[in-house]
Amino acid sequence: MRTADFINTIGVNTHIPYTDGGYANIANVEADLAYLGVSNVRDTISNGYAGSAPLSSYIALAQQGIKFTIFPFGGGALTTSNIQGQLSLINQLEQAVPGSIVAVEGANEINNFPMTYNGVGGIQGAINLQKALYNWVHSNPLLTGVSVDYFTGYDAGGIPIGPNPRTTPGLADYDTQHPYPNNGGPPEQWVNRTQALPNEPGTGGPAVYTETGYSTNGGTSGAVNQDVQARYTLDLLMDDAQAGITYTYLYQLMDAYQPGSPQGDDGYGLFDPNNQPKEAATAIHNLTTVLADTGATASTFTPTAVTYSLANLPSDGNSMVMQKSNGATDIVVWAEPNIWNEATGTEVAAPAVNVTVSFSTSYQMVEIFDPLLGSAPIQTLYNVSSATIGVTDHPIIVELEPQTQPPPVDMLTLRINEDAWNGDAQFIVRVDGTQVGGTLSADVLRSTGDTGVFSLTGNWGSGAHNVQIQFINDGWGGTTTTDRNLFVSSIAYDGTTYANTSAKLFRNGTASFTVGGSTATAAPPPDALVVHLSEDAWNGDAQFVLSIDGKAISTPQAVTTLHSSGSWQDFTFAGSFGAGRHTIGVQFTNDAWGGVSGQDRNLYVNGIDINGQHVGAGVIAMSSAGTTNYTITTAA
Repeated sequence: MRTADFINTIGVNTHIPYTDGGYANIANVEADLAYLGVSNVRDTISNGYAGSAPLSSYIALAQQGIKFTIFPFGGGALTTSNIQGQLSLINQLEQAVPGSIVAVEGANEINNFPMTYNGVGGIQGAINLQKALYNWVHSNPLLTGVSVDYFTGYDAGGIPIGPNPRTTPGLADYDTQHPYPNNGGPPEQWVNRTQALPNEPGTGGPAVYTETGYSTNGGTSGAVNQDVQARYTLDLLMDDAQAGITYTYLYQLMDAYQPGSPQGDDGYGLFDPNNQPKEAATAIHNLTTVLADTGATASTFTPTAVTYSLANLPSDGNSMVMQKSNGATDIVVWAEPNIWNEATGTEVAAPAVNVTVSFSTSYQMVEIFDPLLGSAPIQTLYNVSSATIGVTDHPIIVELEPQTQPPPVDMLTLRINEDAWNGDAQFIVRVDGTQVGGTLSADVLRSTGDTGVFSLTGNWGSGAHNVQIQFINDGWGGTTTTDRNLFVSSIAYDGTTYANTSAKLFRNGTASFTVGGSTATAAPPPDALVVHLSEDAWNGDAQFVLSIDGKAISTPQAVTTLHSSGSWQDFTFAGSFGAGRHTIGVQFTNDAWGGVSGQDRNLYVNGIDINGQHVGAGVIAMSSAGTTNYTITTAA
């Protein structure tokens, strides 16, 4: 499918009529939707009655491109005459901003909000109202092209399943239901069509889910924490799109006061009561940013077939492919292990599984994105026909760039070390204001005098460039040995090391440097060391520590390239080792064995390079924890 079409499947529930919480400020609603990259909203409609929001609030949103699904009926005794006011408001909104109404929905959750229509209750009353609504919408010249969604709450709370709108004329254009995942479980088992739409067995007709989502309020049954809400919400959106669900309306935009709710807000919001984005909102923002297509034909071009295959995909894994109008292809891979223990109210970390995505041809550039980490690529590959990605519990995007993409010609080389405490120092790099790569982690201890080397490529051209390094996770435990800091030793551009490119970052902040052009140069570190590694992964990646002359210079680092792929992962270090003989040690630190073939974590070392000269004959397989040593000689 087109990426623009996927983004258009995402909707969100709002409560615009509420004037006693965050929804009272319609500008907040507009800003929140813009941040999400979402333009589809489901809500009731009001015009200032009993203190509710005026119709002008809806018109203001519609003028910004927001499209509405309106459900005018939410329980109570309804008659032909007393529903006319709601239907009139729908007409008024469509007249004010033509095209602002996408759909009108039938009675809302008749299991939770009992209703009667002209004196008839239960499912028959909902069916009678549904027929009247269908006739009204499709005979209304103002609403040409507007769809009618089915009612919800059937097959629940004693309400029978009822008819299939696909095979019963005059009911609805789209089947509808509210498939909330129970007990904090993975979404697919709840949002799949067989579970969610029992009234249309095996037919797969047009359908929308007008409410679904996860709560983060512990007072709500089945609530999870923010991290799990973010991971599973992304999975849910992918599950629904792959199953052909036309719209998925997440419940809800804001954590706001819910009348009658004993815990105040119900925790389903994507934004907290202070209108700050929760982790799920940030993840959706990153997802829609990565997949955004601003081309003129984004919604009209014809996608082309792309062949790919997956190796080592978990049993609960899945994938789908999308395209952008510029020719880029996005392969999305995700898995849905159970990561929430409802009994203890705690998150369970999902093991990373290395999945290899193979393409039918070689691509000049392939970018890997993780929406939980940001909207910039976490890895960029060049001239490859496959990519190995770590899949845990949320979507990872493999973007195959158009073959016309020029290969990068410039290289930025950062030499960085750290004071490590309770984790490595993390940082973000920007060149001329644009982020390059994802979030990076330092790996070499400052106390050793050596540095880790980070190489970033792009097409920045000649002349001077501004390089910014932002330290993002400062930590302090109260002593000089419980402190996390970041240190920039030097920066090189296209092989030339530049002067005045060192900095000490003792707290979160950004250091700026100038490289290229006529900027003064400096001497690079005399020694460069490259270690070539791969792994057998099981229940986590293999990790190693590098040492020089018996002194560890790095914190434990994860290897993510599978030995079975035939490729090697290079780790580069730089420093002044001193003239003479030295011993380089590669220590395998976390061997694991599950007792059977295929459940084994191993490390493979394919030698090292010291100042461009290879040392080591052949591959050394490390099937147990230990150290592989190499002897080198460096010049004065």
